[in-house]
Amino acid sequence: MKLVNTLYGLEFDLIENQIIVLSIENHLAYSNVLGTLWKQYKGENGDFILSDESKELKLSQKMECIYNIFSINTNDRKIITKLYQELTFQNDTLLQEESVLFKQELISYFDKVVSTVPYNLKYNFDTDLSSLMKSISVEIDDDADSLLEKMMQYINLMNQICGVNIFVIPNLKAYFSTEEIIQLYEFTIYNKIYLIVIEPFQTLHVEGEKGWIIDKDLCIIEL
Repeated sequence: MKLVNTLYGLEFDLIENQIIVLSIENHLAYSNVLGTLWKQYKGENGDFILSDESKELKLSQKMECIYNIFSINTNDRKIITKLYQELTFQNDTLLQEESVLFKQELISYFDKVVSTVPYNLKYNFDTDLSSLMKSISVEIDDDADSLLEKMMQYINLMNQICGVNIFVIPNLKAYFSTEEIIQLYEFTIYNKIYLIVIEPFQTLHVEGEKGWIIDKDLCIIEL
């Protein structure tokens, strides 16, 4: 895949085993790049073009922008919605016989409940597994012990459940130690996830990174 910014002339090849680090020393360019990525992540138009073998892709479907790591939620609406869809699909394809039996038992139970009151009642039992899961609040068990673990758990869920494989994280190195950064890099590389780190200044190089700088004069320097 390739990510291009037409305004600043940036062009990144998204390849396995490589972390992209973009250091933007020009404050206006820094806010512009982050702002544009955020708008396109939300489905609006912008200067970034994501493509795969000349086919243009929607950033909003392939990219996750983590601008506030403290707001990471492993039970994000996007994750839970996709989880319901996946569980419903598995129910309809792998557990058809069990599903029929379960529905019969549930109807039998409701018949008994209705018969306990002296009223002429009727009900329409027309529900699906997704509606039932929502009523009992199926959710991800968040067992992370640290901010880094929660970050990796969130990235893994977004990748596996939602099909997102590009993650943009500004100021990543301000939150984690070098050892934690290396651990995160190893995790993303192992899972074939593309990570783009955007910083307001050049930071210490970490193994696995491929760096670019937009300096104060908007010149692009490839490291």
